[in-house]
Amino acid sequence: MGKTTESVCTKRVSGGQPASVAHIKIEFLARANNGRKGCCLTKLKLIRFFLCFLLIVVAFSVAGDHTAEAQSATGTVNLTTQFPVLRGKSGDSFKFTVSLTWNGTEARTFDLITTVPLQWTATVRRSYPDAEIGAINMPAYQPDYAESFDITFAPVPWSKPQPGQYVATFEAISGEVKKTIELTAEVTDIYGFTITTKTGNLNMEATAGGNNTLELVVVNDGTARIENITFSSSAQTGWDVIFTPDRVAALDSGATQAMEVTVRPPAENTIAGDYTITLRAENADYTPDPMVIRVTVLTPSFWGWISILIVVAVIAGLVILFRKLGRR
Repeated sequence: MGKTTESVCTKRVSGGQPASVAHIKIEFLARANNGRKGCCLTKLKLIRFFLCFLLIVVAFSVAGDHTAEAQSATGTVNLTTQFPVLRGKSGDSFKFTVSLTWNGTEARTFDLITTVPLQWTATVRRSYPDAEIGAINMPAYQPDYAESFDITFAPVPWSKPQPGQYVATFEAISGEVKKTIELTAEVTDIYGFTITTKTGNLNMEATAGGNNTLELVVVNDGTARIENITFSSSAQTGWDVIFTPDRVAALDSGATQAMEVTVRPPAENTIAGDYTITLRAENADYTPDPMVIRVTVLTPSFWGWISILIVVAVIAGLVILFRKLGRR
């Protein structure tokens, strides 16, 4: 019986058409199973993609909420000044007024920090009450509330900066909140020089009719080059006052020029005693204070002896006269 069945099946397969039908059915069933598996896989992929998309959306939403909360909690700080650039001479102090505003939703303490160039200083003082400060408490957001500071930016006392711009940086810092403003001091040239004696003494002795010299020094104590310095004097009538040299063509900053002045009182009608002369120096940009010199005039020794002889002669004449009158 088993053989017969096997034989029949074999015949059917070898016969052609029945075998093809069976093969098609088997192939169709296999494809149907594969289709069901592919469809399931596609659904799983879609579900996974949808879940990932939801996770990304939620993550961005949470991050956005946190950012908004941080910005709201942080707020903004601002520094303003009406005059960010001030101009002055070398050695001057520069005083800036800066206003600080804070619009955060929580109170904060701000450190106030200044950064200055070498050989410059800066102090921060509150306008009222007058006190130097290094930090300040700012309340939560108030649109019209501002704190004002006076920032004094100046060179150290022994320094005279060269002309140019010098920048101080002022910062208000509270944790991650920070604001910076630049304050500029524009230094201009100083034209200045002095004239004095080499020894520093403002007196001299002079002989009437003679050439009496006094050594002088001209010092350029400004920051700019001085050109064409001229000299003049005021003295008694008939006195000669001569400067050597009579002008200085140019004098650089910090440089000195040695010179001398010759004083010649007239020999006639000059009585021994103390006199004053005034010496002046000037140029187109600057005129220093005049220098007053006390001059002690001495009569020449020749005329001194003549005076003594005259006095002796007068006394001798009086003695002889008295003797003659006494005999009578």
